[in-house]
Amino acid sequence: MAQKIKTTFYFTLIFVGLTCAGCSHSATKTAASERISSTTSRPTTQTTVLTPSSVTTTKATAPLCSASSIQPASPQAAVAAGTVVTTFVFTNVGPNVCNFAGYPTIVFLNSQGNKVAAEISTGSVPGYPTSQQAISVSQNHSFGFGISYSDVGVQTNCNKVNKISIILPQFSTPITEDYSAVICNPPAVVVSPVIIK
Repeated sequence: MAQKIKTTFYFTLIFVGLTCAGCSHSATKTAASERISSTTSRPTTQTTVLTPSSVTTTKATAPLCSASSIQPASPQAAVAAGTVVTTFVFTNVGPNVCNFAGYPTIVFLNSQGNKVAAEISTGSVPGYPTSQQAISVSQNHSFGFGISYSDVGVQTNCNKVNKISIILPQFSTPITEDYSAVICNPPAVVVSPVIIK
């Protein structure tokens, strides 16, 4: 009887040990599986798709001329039917193209270099178009503009002019030329757009 109880007790211990060993093995397997899962998962990546509106394209542009590349000629004046028309011609002596569109800005100067008061407007000058034109002037080619004013009728507030300062369209540096005239105020001095000559 005592031998039977002892044998039963040993079997019970073996069963419990095997059961606990199975539990331990299952827990160890589960933990290992979690570690493998965490180490083998791939990081999340973000892909950015560039649309045409988000891509900036830079186009190469040819260098443009500067005021130092402009060589002025002596102004040429003519009088017809009481209207004085003066033509100003320039030559592009530089290697780069000059692009112009619009009207020049002019200022009359006296012998001391001071501004002479004058009413100046843009409009119709005999022999010149009235509308602005975009022009491109290559090396050794010429362009210009004209001014006109009336020298008949009652004229008051007249002043002697010795020079003229000209700022061409798209430029900021003035070009100063000798220019002898008597400018009255009124009438207005009319300036034409720049054109190919």
